[in-house]
Amino acid sequence: MHTQGRTLIGGVILLMGISVLACSLLGQAPAVATATAAPTASPPPLSSPVPATDTPQAPVPSPAAPTAVPATAVPPTPAPTSAPLLVVAATDKSVSLVTLDGQARPLAQAPATIYAMAYLSKDPTVLAQAFAIGPQGAQVLSFVNTESNGFAVYQGPAAPQGILAWDSYTNSVTSTVPSRIQVAGLDGSNTRVLLEQNTDHVLHVVRWSPDGKRLYYSKEPLGLGGYILFGGFSNLWVLDLASGSSTQIVPDAAAGTICLYDFTADAGLVAHACAQKVIDILSPSTAAITPIQPPPGLPDFQQHGDALFSPDETRVAFGMALGNGDNEQGWVAVSDGLTGTSRLVATAPQNDFYNVKAWLDNNTLILQSGRTPGVWLVQADGANLHRVADGTFLGVMRAPAK
Repeated sequence: MHTQGRTLIGGVILLMGISVLACSLLGQAPAVATATAAPTASPPPLSSPVPATDTPQAPVPSPAAPTAVPATAVPPTPAPTSAPLLVVAATDKSVSLVTLDGQARPLAQAPATIYAMAYLSKDPTVLAQAFAIGPQGAQVLSFVNTESNGFAVYQGPAAPQGILAWDSYTNSVTSTVPSRIQVAGLDGSNTRVLLEQNTDHVLHVVRWSPDGKRLYYSKEPLGLGGYILFGGFSNLWVLDLASGSSTQIVPDAAAGTICLYDFTADAGLVAHACAQKVIDILSPSTAAITPIQPPPGLPDFQQHGDALFSPDETRVAFGMALGNGDNEQGWVAVSDGLTGTSRLVATAPQNDFYNVKAWLDNNTLILQSGRTPGVWLVQADGANLHRVADGTFLGVMRAPAK
């Protein structure tokens, strides 16, 4: 949904949930980090409460050396790592793995395969495509519609071979637009339509449930445009795969356009930025709302969003920005709980802002800078903000559990 300012005209703005991975980084002294330190390293180029129903990616010779060392000796390849790896698209459209301390690793060392929508073509007319990214390289999934607004993968007991979901719509000169949600195996097998409709809104895939038995989606308006730095979804529905029935969880009336951002594993709580200056935590079952206040002392920011629950669902990270395209400034905060206060954890470089992309674990955030594309890490207490790679964040990869 993920894959950024961000000017989107005539399209749906997406949010894709990214899998969080455990890696303990506890024990750092609290600090508010600012983006003044130089990057650790840049990777060299390597080549997303009302029941209702719907129709159902040459070795380099060493310099000349004494006769005991062959003139064509190749530097040793870094050993594979079992720690989480970041998957990053460089500005030249190559894809590499990056360690948490900013060291590049070739895709040939990938311990697994991830699936993501990305702009990897050097042809500027080619839209985002779905890719399988792993030791085989970045391979286009040609069976997935180009420029799907929502894209999600599930791999687990409910679908051991894996299952993909994506959305698409057909441009129309009328007030209604045909749209659909499709699913398929990771290799394109068993492609089928789960939902389709023809209304003034289009279907948008949000993510799978943790057990793979339900697919969350929304219905989005078209024609949105402007200087939008944080874009989410506008309502929330869930489709039960066994029965084929859909249930509305959050209606438009309880939210607002593209201002829902995340929800807990059971969808019992939803984080949104539909209100001015605060992040609200909504209980769909009771309609109760608890606000999270921004950190004190910030300038008068005009945009906020990217609200993401921590893996343990006890805190929320979110972004804020002045909303001034000529003189931008952004910040990231982490709440102290699910209501009340929050603390500043990152200040973007001058004339830049951060999108909150994911929690790596309960204590570490992955950020994306927008004006000078780069991937950053920061601890949830504000310590150790550092840029680990130039380029665009595509996902997190780790070795499969043994």
